Amino acid sequence: MSHQTGICASEKLKKFFANCRDGRYRLVKVSISSEALPQMELDESREQSGSWEEDWDSQVLPLVDPDQPAYFLYRLDELAPSLDGLDEKDNSGYLWIFISWSPDHAHTRQKMLYASSKATFKKEFGQGQLKNEYFASSKEEMTLAGYKRHLTAAAGPGPLSKQEEEMKEIKESETRVDIGVDTKQQTMSSLAFPMERNALMALEEFLKKGHDYIQLSIDLENETILLKKKGVYSVEDLPSLVPENGARYHLFRYK
Repeated sequence: MSHQTGICASEKLKKFFANCRDGRYRLVKVSISSEALPQMELDESREQSGSWEEDWDSQVLPLVDPDQPAYFLYRLDELAPSLDGLDEKDNSGYLWIFISWSPDHAHTRQKMLYASSKATFKKEFGQGQLKNEYFASSKEEMTLAGYKRHLTAAAGPGPLSKQEEEMKEIKESETRVDIGVDTKQQTMSSLAFPMERNALMALEEFLKKGHDYIQLSIDLENETILLKKKGVYSVEDLPSLVPENGARYHLFRYK
């Protein structure tokens, strides 16, 4: 479980949250300030001009910073369920989509800060108002088409072949890591390091059974995953492949 950072919404943002649920606003962008005592601050807001689908790309995409994470709240045209389950038009307000934007090129510390403050943000806004939430790391994923693909994927993929399952596990271990500021977990859902070309080629060869062992390391300074070793080894060889001077990822096909 990720540790929370203690970062809370500013008073201005809390007041905005209290008054943005009447259907006037379509989009809200929130950023974490870079002050000595950082807070969640209202960055931008946009009012409704059409249906939620018509407004999406014209309102969301201009506010996407390719190098800086942010939280986005996007209002649907659908009312939230009433508190008593009887009156659909009570004061429960509209449903919203929560988007956690964390671009690949953002600094690692910023990614970690936003990832570990996400639960606090949802609590400040009110989780009962959120219909969906998803993570995006590329601008294409921030488009309306990208959101609809997310919904399709979330509805449940078909059964995967053994090879597809292996590739899925590799991709998840590369790019999806769920970590807080103080946690010692291995990975975290919004932190992604790119892989060097040699590492990607080695993974492709591994799936084609070109070799049975891959060793990877992380270059923290350049935020890149590197290939350190590959080949055909037996189980008895594995202890000798583990270095004493650094951490590694090991991928081994057991026969």
